[in-house]
Amino acid sequence: MKKIGRAITKFLGIIIFLLVLATIGIFVYPKIADGTDVDDKVVSFLAEHAPGPVADESVSGNNMGTEVGVGISGNDIPTEVILPEKEVEVQVQDDSRTQTWSEEEKKALKTAYNTVLHKMGFGTNNLLFYEMKNLDGDTYYSFQVVDDFGNAYEDILLYDPDNSNVYWHDKKGNLDYAYSTDSIFSGKIEGNKDVDYKDDSWKTVMNGYMDAILKERNNDKASTYVDSSCYYLAKLSELNRDSFVDATIENQEFLIEEADDVEARRKSKNIDSYEWSYEIYDTEEYIDEYNMDWIEVYITVDLDISSDDEEDAYRNYYCVHLREYEYGWRVAAFTEE
Repeated sequence: MKKIGRAITKFLGIIIFLLVLATIGIFVYPKIADGTDVDDKVVSFLAEHAPGPVADESVSGNNMGTEVGVGISGNDIPTEVILPEKEVEVQVQDDSRTQTWSEEEKKALKTAYNTVLHKMGFGTNNLLFYEMKNLDGDTYYSFQVVDDFGNAYEDILLYDPDNSNVYWHDKKGNLDYAYSTDSIFSGKIEGNKDVDYKDDSWKTVMNGYMDAILKERNNDKASTYVDSSCYYLAKLSELNRDSFVDATIENQEFLIEEADDVEARRKSKNIDSYEWSYEIYDTEEYIDEYNMDWIEVYITVDLDISSDDEEDAYRNYYCVHLREYEYGWRVAAFTEE
């Protein structure tokens, strides 16, 4: 009986030893095999049997399926890939362009279309297949982008199936990486064309604007100098629009409130006198992609207060962004520096 017991113990020990080796193999073997010529099927088998993380599943957006935390190699942007439950049909600008295509070519187009669609976060109404385009020996799928207003975006969107990169291709032939954060808004916002002041010089417009804020404390009049319609043209990002358009309103109203407050203090005899002034300390000129002239005027806005023979001085830094539209100079933005 003792011999039988020892045999069983030895047999169980061998089984446990083999199980330990098998467990080690499951975790180590894929790493070893990665640097060898081991058959891929063996590596796959071991990897499948190794425990791994379970992906969180959630539904996001229209026609979206499982959301998996995976990095996109295209454009080198770490992000989450949204896997569709099923591929959507390709929207084509001109059906005649794909009528002679083979089923295999149409299948590849469908893959490219869905890839771009989900990489850029577009809806099917925003993306139309245009044509196959060859640039410097490389073949791209080209797409026309349309905003929610039905306006066609000026640049063409290119997709490189070899590296999954997405590019903007402008009219000058330049390629720029495309990102899901890029704005495709090209709706037309009416500019401030009719004014009651001279607008043939940026200095006249800027001085009138600052006087309306600081001296007249008139928000409505100050707003007549502002024309931010340029920030609603295509290729200007939502971030720029928020940073410049919203900032203009906030800074304009803030200074008028300050001017009202200091005037109220003077009237109530809390201070003897005050004086607002502004001075240009730098300028920068450039021409935008629409061939319009810009000048960024960097100014100091100073407030000097006298009270009981005491002097107090306050200074803030601003930039007045002026653009020459077809109908004259306007304040495009007023930002704090």
